[in-house]
Order: sequence, then structure tokens, then C-alpha cells
Amino acid sequence: MHPTLAILAAKRQSVRNKLRPLPFELAVSLPLLAVMVAVFLLGGYRFFFILFRFLRDSPPFGTMLTERLLAMVFLAFLSMLVFSNIVTSLSTLYLAGELEFLLSRPIPYAVTFFAKFWESVLYSSTAFVVMGLPIFLAYGRVHEAPLYFYPLVFLFYLPFLIAPAAAGTVITMLLARIFPARKTRATFCALFVALLAGLAVAAHLLGKGTFAQVEAGVTMSQLMDALRLSDIPYLPNHWISQGIIASAQGDLRTAGFYFLALLSTALLCLELCSWLAPRVYYPGWARTRESDTRRSGRVVLPIFTWLEWLMRPIPRPVRALLLKDLRTFWRDPAQWAQLLLLFGLLIIYISNLRNMPLNTGEPFWQSVISFFNMGATCFVMATLTSRFVFPMWSLEGQQFWVVGLAPLTRRQLLVQKFLGCSLGCILLGEAVMMYSNYMLRVPPLMLALSGVTVASVSAGLVSLGLGLGAVFPNFREDNAARIANSAGGTLNIVLSLLYIGAIIAVQTYPIHALLTGKAPGWHALRGEILTAGLLFALINAIAIGVPLWLGLRAVDRMEL
Repeated sequence: MHPTLAILAAKRQSVRNKLRPLPFELAVSLPLLAVMVAVFLLGGYRFFFILFRFLRDSPPFGTMLTERLLAMVFLAFLSMLVFSNIVTSLSTLYLAGELEFLLSRPIPYAVTFFAKFWESVLYSSTAFVVMGLPIFLAYGRVHEAPLYFYPLVFLFYLPFLIAPAAAGTVITMLLARIFPARKTRATFCALFVALLAGLAVAAHLLGKGTFAQVEAGVTMSQLMDALRLSDIPYLPNHWISQGIIASAQGDLRTAGFYFLALLSTALLCLELCSWLAPRVYYPGWARTRESDTRRSGRVVLPIFTWLEWLMRPIPRPVRALLLKDLRTFWRDPAQWAQLLLLFGLLIIYISNLRNMPLNTGEPFWQSVISFFNMGATCFVMATLTSRFVFPMWSLEGQQFWVVGLAPLTRRQLLVQKFLGCSLGCILLGEAVMMYSNYMLRVPPLMLALSGVTVASVSAGLVSLGLGLGAVFPNFREDNAARIANSAGGTLNIVLSLLYIGAIIAVQTYPIHALLTGKAPGWHALRGEILTAGLLFALINAIAIGVPLWLGLRAVDRMEL
């Protein structure tokens, strides 16, 4: 057996051993996850089926719009895959615990590299395959594609996933090789700031030059010009969209041409990785293990000194643990780089609201977009808490013998984490939400409602993350991303999304009716407003109180 296959087989066996017998958390969360995925697939299929059918029945421009739409979807997938693989490859190729063992074996470095590379592809690409399923099923059904269309879609997917994975991995390898460990944080911070700045400029120019001109009397030439970015023939998103369209039409000759273009690009990328791995990968991995011998005893970041001074009214044990959590978060570039990317993309979207071809001064669009922005902000907060808050207790178990020396009980430690994380999430969420409200010039009612909603949801999401993280801990894993992707983390994100949906749903009708003038005043909706307020308070009380209570019970019963 090839050494790379042997490493992957060992990884597969390790996963099997963890699933035998099936853990309780998996037995609870897998059915919920299956239901959520099924709802997503059915809803996505229905939406794209209606869209593709409408475009099909709108000749002659419907066909061109369909091609541009598919290419634009794949362009979004391509860019997100590159970002995802940059972050994922940092963890799998440089920070995984088994690397020290693997790289000390008498096997070529390229063998270990490709074993971890395929693992990174699996972690970063599975979600995009699932996201694409309803699109292709709906397209094939609307255009009455032959049966061989569906397996051909998966055949196109494989080389399309490899190209951005290789690109993201090469970027990570070059950064790790050039910059020593002591500059890793600054390097990745500069990288993500540059990426976000580029996205901001591109979104501003694209919106200002195209969508800002698309008004109520839109012409087809204007709409096609707005989607011109997706029609660049030298990018993989154009090849896969054209290949899939040709496959649906039965034109196997054209489909084969575009498939070979994708395949040759993917093989070239793999060859580039194969050439770089023995020359760049191991030296970069070794450099991440370097220590900064020139570092003096002074404080590197004075911000922590300022924070400690500001926290002086807080009891010393709590203050020390809060600063410890902040320093731990800062020292892991893979953690805050993802935070920067999430909120950066959200702020870029909000900053371009003025370029939308809608009259955002109308109460109807103000209320619709405000609720949409509130949902987007809460969704980002759910991603944040699932990725960073849920693993906190599991990671604490690795050094609990030290933390346990603090004059705090376990309950106090969990409550301290809840208060600190809630404060941080509220500050971040309120900053983004208030910026969105400022861009839209929303009325005072929506301003107050969004502020209260984001604050309460932030506390509820932190309680869900910490409580379920204590109920389903994983003290054997030191990788926060893997802990967040576990069955308990999946259950947490599912419950978080249900919680956000329920919170927004109970307040949508009465507020929308008031803002749009459908109701003459408060008195006409007195019963609806009272019901919505009671449901809002009840849902938040359950989301904040129950998970925190379960977490406190769990930490009392733990044997650490």
C-alpha cells in the first residue's frame, strides 16, 4: 500500500474507533442534522426549480441569464473555497498534533503533505458539494437532462474542488516558509486585511458601476453587464458551468472539452504542490516550531496592560482568567483570522447597501432589509459562538490542573466565561447592527428593536455554546475547529439557527405592519404586539437559562 493511502486508512480507522459504540451526543444530534440538511436541500431545490423554470420560459434572454447565474454561483464557490482552504490547511498541515510523529518517520515529506492535503480538501469542500446539490438537481429537472447528466456533475466537481484547494494550500505553504513563527499572527492578519480590502474595493466598484445603474426600468443589456464578472473564460467557474450546461443538452463533445480543461488545471495544481512540498513544506513546518530567542521580558502588546488596568474593579481571579482567555485567543491566528473574515465580509455587504437598486428610503424596504440584516448579523454571531465559544470548555480541560488552582469553583469559572463571552459578542454584534442601521437610516422603532434583539440573541447564543460545550466535552482533542465540527458542535449550530429563526419570526409581522402603515397604530396591533413580546421574552429566557443550567450541572459532575 502507498504510504499516503496507509496514513489515510489509519485516519479512517481512528474515526471508526471513535464511533464504536455510537456516542450519546451523536445519537442525539445526527437525526437533527439529517432533518436540517433535508429541509435545506428541499427548500433550495424548490427555489432554484422555480427560478430556472422562469428563466427557461423567458426566451431569448433566459438562456443567457441562466449561464451567467451558474457561472456566478461557481465564482462564489471558487472564492470561498480558496479562503476556506487557506484557513483549513493552516490547521491540518502545520498545527495538527500527529505531524510530529508522521514527519519523523522514514517516509518522504511529500507523502505526509498529500495525506494532510486530502484531509484538508475533505474538511473544506464537503459543505460546498452539499450546497450545490439542489442547484444541479433543479437545473437537470427543468431542462429535462439525460440520466447521465447527474453522475457527470460529480465528475466535474472533483477537479473543480482540487484547483482552489491547491491554491489555498500553496499560499499557506509560502507564508509559513517565508515568515517565522513569531510573525505568523502579523502575517495572517495582513493577509486577511488585504483580502478584505480587495473584496471591499471590488464590491464597491462592481456595485457602483453595474447594479447602481439597474433601476425599475432595467434593460437586459444592463442586467447582463451587471453579471459580466462571471463570464471570464479563463477561470474554472466558467469551465464547469459551461460543461454542466453542455452535459444537460447532451453535447458530450463540448462537455468533454471543458472537463479536460478542469482536469488539466487540477493536475497542474497537484504537480505544483508535489514540486513545492519537499522544498517548502517541511522547512515551513519546522519554522512554525521556532521560538523567539530575541524576545525580551517586556510586554509585547500594551493593549493587554490597558485592559488589565480597565478591569481593576473586577476581582483578581476573574480578571486573570479573562485576560488568559483573551491572550489564548490572540496567540492562535487560525482563530481570529476567521473572526476577521466573517465580520469583514458582513461589513463589506452592509457598506454596499447604498448601491442597491432599491429605494431604501421607503418604509417597506427599510423594514425588509433591516430584518434581513438582523438575521445576517445573528447568523454570523451563531457561527462565531459555535466556532469559538463551544470549544472553550473542552480546551480548558487540557490545562485544568492549572486553572483549577485558581480560587474559583467550576461553576464560577463557567459563569465567568459566559459573562466575558457575552460582553464581547454583544459589543461586536451591536457595532455591526448599528452601522447597518446608520447606512439605512432606519426609524427609531427599528433601531431600538434591532439593538435589543442582537443583545439578547448574543447572550442566548453564548449560553447555548457554553452549556452544550460543557454537556458534550471532548478533552482528547486540542484542535478547536475539530471540536466545533463534532456532533455536539453540530447540535449547537442547529439549535442556534432554530433559536434565531424563532426570535425573528415572532416579531416580523407586527413591526412590519407598523412600519409600512398596514396598521393604523399601536392600538390596532395591541394583541399581536403583546403576544410577540411575551414569546420574545420566553424564547430568550429558555435559550439563556436552560443551556447554562445544564452546563453548570455537567461541570459539577465532571471528573477532571
